[in-house]
Amino acid sequence: MDSIEDTNLETQEHYGVIVSIQWSSNGWTEAEDISKSNYDWVREHGETHDCWNFSPTLHNIDGWHVGYTSSFNTHLPTEEKRGKIKYLFFRSFDFNTDENKIVGYYKNPQFGSFTASDGYNGNIKAKINDMVLFKNPILVNDIDVGYKAD
Repeated sequence: MDSIEDTNLETQEHYGVIVSIQWSSNGWTEAEDISKSNYDWVREHGETHDCWNFSPTLHNIDGWHVGYTSSFNTHLPTEEKRGKIKYLFFRSFDFNTDENKIVGYYKNPQFGSFTASDGYNGNIKAKINDMVLFKNPILVNDIDVGYKAD
C-alpha cells in the first residue's frame, strides 16, 4: 500500500467549510421547531430562514437551490476563498439529544446574495442534485466546528 507521500496528493487551502443551521425534526423541508431553536433571533422573531436548506422543491432558480445560514451574515468567505470551497457542511444542534451533528452538505456551493424564483432570499446556493442530507447525521460533539473568515 502506498504511503500518503507516494500518492502525489494536491494540497488545497480550503476544501470544506462547516456552518451552523438550526435543528429541524423533519429534514429541513419546512419551518418548525422555532420555539426550541438554539438561536435567540429565531425564538424572538418567530421565524427561521435555514429550515428549507434541503427542500428540493422550494426556493429554486434555474436548477439551483437557494439556501441560508446565519454563519455568512457577517463572515462571508473572500472572493479568493469562495472558489476553493468544494463542500459546505451543515452542523446543527439536535435539542432532542443535546448533540452537535453534521446533517448534510452542498457540493460546489456558491456564496453571495441570491433570490429564488419564488422571491426567497438566501446567501448560499447549490445545484439541486448537489444537495445531500444524511439519513444518519454524523456526531461532532468532540471537535471544533466553528467558522473563521480569515
